Amino acid sequence: PLDGFSKRDITDMIATELKLPRRIVSELGDVVHKKTSGHILYAVKLLNSMVRDSTIYFDLKLCRFDWRWDKVCTLKTADGVADFIVSTFSKLEPEVLHSLRILSCLGF
Repeated sequence: PLDGFSKRDITDMIATELKLPRRIVSELGDVVHKKTSGHILYAVKLLNSMVRDSTIYFDLKLCRFDWRWDKVCTLKTADGVADFIVSTFSKLEPEVLHSLRILSCLGF
């Protein structure tokens, strides 16, 4: 939906992807929903960035995914679509950005 997904939807997605019960990921789902206003693209990008920076990680002792709650609570998110796009592009390699510029001039 264009108006965003519910907290339950976001939490269910996280539970499915991390293969954990809903009750374990519900607080994480609440934070992700709040920081992304339920926009699924933002939520997926935010979760991917949390995996990349090891905020979400696989705990060998627990034999499951876990997260660093202190880092989750202090996550910074983009204020809007434009900020989101700029922050995404700013993380790309210069060669990739150059290729994207050329492709955009060609209408791709």
